[in-house]
Amino acid sequence: MRLPRRLLVLWLQNLMHRIFGNLCPSENKPHEVVEHDMGDYWFQQDGATCHRARLTMDLLRTTFPNRLISKYDNFDWPAHSPDLTAPDFFLWGYLKGKVYADKPATLQQLKVNIPREIAAIQPETFQKAMENAEKRADLCEASGGGHLADVIFKVTK
Repeated sequence: MRLPRRLLVLWLQNLMHRIFGNLCPSENKPHEVVEHDMGDYWFQQDGATCHRARLTMDLLRTTFPNRLISKYDNFDWPAHSPDLTAPDFFLWGYLKGKVYADKPATLQQLKVNIPREIAAIQPETFQKAMENAEKRADLCEASGGGHLADVIFKVTK
């Protein structure tokens, strides 16, 4: 399977807003995302049950016609495929390390740490992560869609 060149993950609105602007619908305005030109973007959906609600799927199918990678649409993400999106190969691990650095003991401390650490990520870090995502896609394509053996790209200083 040839992977799309541009994958966009639309969650973490506060995080991605710093780079792309408001691409995610708010709770009160679920139509907001449709106002942006998404013609070149693909949406990769994970398998979490909460992300597969009928209203969510309807919005995604409308916004990303024939460009939705989901178990519940035209393109299913291949089982055991390599993580090629920046949130998968970089962001979640990076944030976890930062959020838990001071060993939060309560949910309230965690709720303070998460937005603080998201806000502290510099736009240059996101840019490097996205450049690395393209390199990873090229390497994956060159390997016939296989896993990337010990590939590590530097995205922080």
